[in-house]
Amino acid sequence: MARVGFFSRLRWGVGSTTLVIALAAVSAYLLVAGALNNDVIELFSGAVLAIVDVIIIAVKALENVTPMRPPSETLVGKRGRVVIAIRPPRSGVVRVGDELWSAVSNVEIGEGAEVLIVGREGLYVRVVPAADSANTGA
Repeated sequence: MARVGFFSRLRWGVGSTTLVIALAAVSAYLLVAGALNNDVIELFSGAVLAIVDVIIIAVKALENVTPMRPPSETLVGKRGRVVIAIRPPRSGVVRVGDELWSAVSNVEIGEGAEVLIVGREGLYVRVVPAADSANTGA
């Protein structure tokens, strides 16, 4: 089954933004405290946290979960697999071929489930569980 890495799960929502800000604040505090107190452990800890913060920002900036173009009509009718669960009203991520797309649905769909793409909405694809596709007329 296709897996999405740790950094892909840290989407730029409230949680990941808070994490980046908190890491920056703690690392700045440790760096200043270490410099004022001449404490190598605080300096080292602050530097490590700052590096982790920069790595998270860099990875998130380079991440391309949803291609920068809207989904084409040719995706409608194709099947994919959920790699980040869809829990309405939150979107999830589905893999269609070798591409990852942000996806929305009216029902909760767990990781690993096969889905059918029934439409597109901006940069999102609308999906239904593949087992339900017979009921949608698709």
